[in-house]
Amino acid sequence: MIHVYSNGLNFPYYYAPVGLECTLVAIGVKNGKLYSSFVPLTISSNQSVNFALSAITTDDFVNSLKALD
Repeated sequence: MIHVYSNGLNFPYYYAPVGLECTLVAIGVKNGKLYSSFVPLTISSNQSVNFALSAITTDDFVNSLKALD
């Protein structure tokens, strides 16, 4: 797991190993409501990943995380 922060335009991370299969998990809270996105991907050089956050319940989010294990 890594935690990345926005630079104002995107969320750069420069140390991911090329070829690694992983799942990008993005979360956010707005007006007390939880939003998330789960995007499976294989890391490639100079890669950009687009994701859209969708409303989700806490229980569904926890179950989605458990499904990754």
